[in-house]
Amino acid sequence: MKKYLLIGALLFTIPNFACDTCSGSVGLVDNGAFQLERNYVGVVWSFLSQRSNYTTFESEIQNKIRIHQVGLMAGFNFKEKYNISVAVPSYVAYSKGLNSFSLGDPLINFRYRIYKNAASPLKPASHILYGNFGLKIPFGVFVNQSLNQIDNINFSTKTVDFVLGAQYIYTKKNKGINLSFNSRLNTSDKSKNSIGHGFVLRTLLFANKDFNKSTLSLFAGLSGEYNLKEISNGYTLPFSGGKALYLTLGGNLNVNNFISVMINPELPLVQDYHIQNGTIFTNLRINLNTKILF
Repeated sequence: MKKYLLIGALLFTIPNFACDTCSGSVGLVDNGAFQLERNYVGVVWSFLSQRSNYTTFESEIQNKIRIHQVGLMAGFNFKEKYNISVAVPSYVAYSKGLNSFSLGDPLINFRYRIYKNAASPLKPASHILYGNFGLKIPFGVFVNQSLNQIDNINFSTKTVDFVLGAQYIYTKKNKGINLSFNSRLNTSDKSKNSIGHGFVLRTLLFANKDFNKSTLSLFAGLSGEYNLKEISNGYTLPFSGGKALYLTLGGNLNVNNFISVMINPELPLVQDYHIQNGTIFTNLRINLNTKILF
């Protein structure tokens, strides 16, 4: 077992960006966290809520939305350095006593291990660098929709998007740091309508503990995200896009190299999301996933 690689590869290797929203990039489908060089199948549940306030010609309106995501994911490693993974999300949104169900855009991702310096008695620290390239396919669709409005939430970008990123992991004596950068690049015609590009940068500190054929990994850090403004009929929408900084906490339990369970809350520290004639505020985001390793 590649112990340090297994337990040092932390949260959200590739954000899915299947639900692009001004209240967050919503990269909630975990696409290989903690198992960068393992085969796995799994399921993820995520939750977020947001509150939007905006003014119409007649009155001020406040709208509260709760979103549950359930996603299926699988990853397959081959020739040590290569990995391909797939994530397929679905969403249920609640607002004003109504609900909406949708299928999100699936993501196919390819990851390559660029560099690895394994730990040794003379060099106790290890360094690992990954690069990734993915495609988000515009298959997302509303199966049923009873909501008249879901403020600034798009369960599909309606275009093929590129997902590009990199990840660096430093580990020494069961502790370390994880740095990751990911981007979603929209390929839509800028003279028509498009959702802005999205970017996520994370810095996480982690510590690992082995006991009874199990490994517990705890982590904490910061996650910053930046979403560019949307375009409608060739014009940039001034009240769109946004940025935020989140406090990221969590833990992952690996049992006998067979079952992996992770929980991760994210608390917004600073946020500046935009909406026409108003504001959006995101509350706590929670993610829970379970994988079978083989």
